[in-house]
Amino acid sequence: MKESSALEAQQVRLCALGFWLQTMAILKHNHGFLWFAASVMTYGFGNLVAFTIYPLYQVDRLNVTNVQVATLTNTCSICSIIAFAYWGHFMDRHGALWTALVNILLQCLMPIVYFFSGAWWHLVPAAVVQGIAGAGIELAYLNVILTLAEEGKEAQYQALHSMLLGIRGTLAPFVAVPLLGMVGFHASFLICLSLMLLGAYMQAVSLRAYRRRGV
Repeated sequence: MKESSALEAQQVRLCALGFWLQTMAILKHNHGFLWFAASVMTYGFGNLVAFTIYPLYQVDRLNVTNVQVATLTNTCSICSIIAFAYWGHFMDRHGALWTALVNILLQCLMPIVYFFSGAWWHLVPAAVVQGIAGAGIELAYLNVILTLAEEGKEAQYQALHSMLLGIRGTLAPFVAVPLLGMVGFHASFLICLSLMLLGAYMQAVSLRAYRRRGV
């Protein structure tokens, strides 16, 4: 009985290892997804570092009140609700990869707004962009995976994508505070913007690789 249980446990481990190796091999043979994954990590890392710094900037430099934070949050939410309908229509016409690229570029406006802001109401455009682009990226990323994945391997692609999201989400906040301490707010915004633009470039390469594959 014990030998049978041990054998079954070993088989489960081998199956899990096989699934893991096959999943990681995706990055080797699917260049479109490789560049998309690189974009997710690079753009997303810069964006999450910035999102860790934004509240600190609001409090330390702009003295934003609770009511003003609520106003910015509600503005973002309203724009997000409206944007979901628009991006669904946009994606039907232009595809998920192009939709992701457009919204990454839109999201790059946020650190620019924060860089030049001097009062809380200067952040309203950033809240609008956050709502619009956040909705587009959320909608696009799932469909990018379905677009790039081979038939029957969608679960593996989603597993790899979720793993990358977890890695960047875990590391980014721990990088943000030391970065802020070393270079200050405005230089941090520029560094985050550079990472986000690099991620946009990688997304463009992914789009080009996908189009070449379809030729």
